[in-house]
Amino acid sequence: MRDCKYQENRAFLRRAELSFRELFAAAKHADELNFAASLSPEFRPYRQNSAVDAQYAFSDYASFLSRDVESDLRPRVALAFYSHLAEASGFWEVVKNLIGVTQGAKFNFMPFSQFTAKYGSSEASPIPNANKLMRSLVRSSTEAGFPSLASSFSEAFDADLRNAFAHADYCLAKEGVFVLSRYGQERLVGWPELNVLLDKAMTFYLVLNDVRVEHCQTYAEPKLVTGTLNPTDPPTEWRIEFKAPRGAMILFNGRGMLQFATFPNLPVLAPSEV
Repeated sequence: MRDCKYQENRAFLRRAELSFRELFAAAKHADELNFAASLSPEFRPYRQNSAVDAQYAFSDYASFLSRDVESDLRPRVALAFYSHLAEASGFWEVVKNLIGVTQGAKFNFMPFSQFTAKYGSSEASPIPNANKLMRSLVRSSTEAGFPSLASSFSEAFDADLRNAFAHADYCLAKEGVFVLSRYGQERLVGWPELNVLLDKAMTFYLVLNDVRVEHCQTYAEPKLVTGTLNPTDPPTEWRIEFKAPRGAMILFNGRGMLQFATFPNLPVLAPSEV
């Protein structure tokens, strides 16, 4: 089990890991074929994958912050890192899909597509912002009977801080980050608090990825399951296999094959304090 750098985050991390494990176990029990498909973030045929780049970005940001050098850029890099973690919608699709599987739904290539209806089509629509995405995960977790998971997502990110950075609605000062408000108030996020918040977001992201990769690796030995990815098709036998080190999850039913990229954890350097 991973550990947090700050004591105040450790109880949260333990609850989050248990809630993830509960979700993964429930989804696998409900429908193993669609569970296996859901382990791969942001599967889009013939497109670049932002969930992959989010993992590279994680390593890049952490590597920069791990350098023990003074730089006026460090606070802004830390804030960008924090925002990037919250906004990694392709990665959070794993959880959204797994929640759906526990409720009898099939793997959805675009599980957050309900937010794009007002734009006419999902293809031409932007991804919802992190605040809307997190609220969706909290609501879905609650409705599916996972209150601890809902609590974890409601606590994982500070919506005010993320939103302020994303909209350039903040000011840096020697005391910390002043988060501005459209309602005439401001909040100071001191440097110690910012370090705790970043630590919480990082470990939350990493624990989810650890659990995800752990389940991917259970298919290193191919497994046969019966099911369907399309509710209108009859169940058939599928072969599920995880190919390392490429990190590909392969689903094959004799007539067609789907290959999903799973992207195991990249090496990450622990960042020092901002």
